[in-house]
Amino acid sequence: MLPLLFHVNDPTLPGYVSADTPLGISNYHIDDATLAAVNHLLRGVDAELESPQKAEIHSLYLMGSCGTIAHSSLSDYDIWLCHAPTLTSNQLDMLRSKAAKIEQWANIYGLEVHFFLMNAEHFRQGHVEELSSESSGTAQHHLLLDEFYRTALLMAGRIPTWWLVPPGREKEYDAYVAELVESCDPIARESIDFGGLGHMPAEEFFGAAVWQLYKAIDSPHKSVLKILLMEAYAHQFPDVDFLCVAFKRSVYTQACDVDNTDPYIMLLDRLSQYLESSERADRLQLIRRCFYFKTGIPLTRVDFDPGSDWQKDLLLNLVSQWRWGDQELSELDNQEQWNINQIIRERKLLINELRHSYFALSDFAREHAGLAAISQNDLNLLGRKLYAAFDKTAGKILIINRGFKTDLHESAVKFVQHSLQAGGRQWYVCRHGSATNEIPDNNPIERGASAVELLIWAFFNRIVDSQTGFSLATKLSYLSSRELSEITTVLEDKFPHGNLTSVTMEDYAAESCLKSVQLFINIDVNPASIIATSGGHDIQPDNVLKASEIGENLMRSIDAVFSTSHQEVFVHHYTGTAGLLDCLCAYLSWTPLENTVVPANADAFCFAHPYGGALAKSVSSLFGDVGHCFLENPEAPEAPRYIIAIENRFAINSLLVY
Repeated sequence: MLPLLFHVNDPTLPGYVSADTPLGISNYHIDDATLAAVNHLLRGVDAELESPQKAEIHSLYLMGSCGTIAHSSLSDYDIWLCHAPTLTSNQLDMLRSKAAKIEQWANIYGLEVHFFLMNAEHFRQGHVEELSSESSGTAQHHLLLDEFYRTALLMAGRIPTWWLVPPGREKEYDAYVAELVESCDPIARESIDFGGLGHMPAEEFFGAAVWQLYKAIDSPHKSVLKILLMEAYAHQFPDVDFLCVAFKRSVYTQACDVDNTDPYIMLLDRLSQYLESSERADRLQLIRRCFYFKTGIPLTRVDFDPGSDWQKDLLLNLVSQWRWGDQELSELDNQEQWNINQIIRERKLLINELRHSYFALSDFAREHAGLAAISQNDLNLLGRKLYAAFDKTAGKILIINRGFKTDLHESAVKFVQHSLQAGGRQWYVCRHGSATNEIPDNNPIERGASAVELLIWAFFNRIVDSQTGFSLATKLSYLSSRELSEITTVLEDKFPHGNLTSVTMEDYAAESCLKSVQLFINIDVNPASIIATSGGHDIQPDNVLKASEIGENLMRSIDAVFSTSHQEVFVHHYTGTAGLLDCLCAYLSWTPLENTVVPANADAFCFAHPYGGALAKSVSSLFGDVGHCFLENPEAPEAPRYIIAIENRFAINSLLVY
């Protein structure tokens, strides 16, 4: 039914924008199967389904894993919507709007669909779609074309001109196509030309490697396969035998076995040959694991009759060749039940492999190429995304379960504090019942200097939530399980299921800024000391920072959680009066004065003693007041000053200080 939606404009059909939206697909005719689909999906719809006189859309192609061994019910659908080069910008906007509406309609059926508007003439000249989470922008051209030619399924419209060029003439592609045009070949006239693959410039390898690192954040197993293919291509340079050309060669020689020319089987074979020649058995085993995960077929958990499902038959034959036993298959098939330590080990293997290929391609690019083909703007955007996902900075929470389907949630965990032999103390978070009160087992979930930092790490890695039970084993801390539960409840309310605010490429185009701030006051502080400090007086929000006769500050510590517009989470611990001012300066430093944007509200919480409400209100108001003072009117003729009365002295903030 999908081609029909672009072939006609009818207000009763999904995706309708206007009668002026480009329509008509070359060589497409409405058949009985299409009409049956309309009647089945859109009961009672009386649409005008006559074919238009013009064809402003050249082709619809479905590309990617569809129809391959790697296709599953979870696969998305990437569709090239190839239009006539003569469309105006207004017509393209209408066509883009129609595609977006059809994406939304497909989502009703649980289908993730992405349309890419393609102008073949522009593509041949190097013009590309703007960089997005799905479009690689200037990061790759030939490698994208290689994937298109070996995976694209023609849904409707013109065939690729590339298929008319014999594989032996690939390096003379343009000359051969010119000969076809001069001969007035009718098939050539009704084809669509995205260009050939006679030579891939070395400059493209670096940008393509960066793009695959970006995609690896959410799909690491798939990206390992793709970046290793680039490494194998670089090893053949300059005489690269693209997989799509090998595919075309098998068709032209009539040696096209449907299994052996499956795009993902061809990919696996090429990578296996490359790694076997380099005698890297460890890398070979990893790419086999990546391939197995990409298929999404748990062989130990499915029942099927041999010959009834070609995907399962083909995969079973492969694992038999690899001599994988039931135990190895069972471990892979039960990834949903992996614990955090298994995830960390797998992630380390994947990152090491990605790093190996990335450095190999970077060295290749420096040796064989000048400037990278990727634009500086796209490189900056991808670099910021990679920095946010992988860079290890002080206080940054490392989210390690991206790209895994594993449910890491624990119904109960125990926080254990332990004195180290070399001095100092360390906290461990363990599964409930897996640690003694003195020394944790040899396999804790995680360890760190702060229980609060461990809790934040466990929350954003979806190990704990507001339903998790907490217990403590410590003789040296005033921390309570109630405080841990309260902190988790606050985070769950702000970040349901541990999900950070979604981001777009537009967010990465700007500098990282704060999206939310949570300040947890006096966690792990003895409540009795606070009560003693107050001297029994009634404490109000306006005097918690200078309480009692000697003007002592009731705020002893802050655990600050900063989340950013680049999906980063930072946790920092501050103590005492100096810590409060340091936290305030850190909060302001995220928003440059020239930005004119007031930073995110700082939400403060305090759970542990009678003055918690007053403390939280005072600290939250202080952060809000200071933020507005400095950033609300940056063009004021005189630099503003903000004086804070704290303890028995004053603190003054200057524009030059923070």
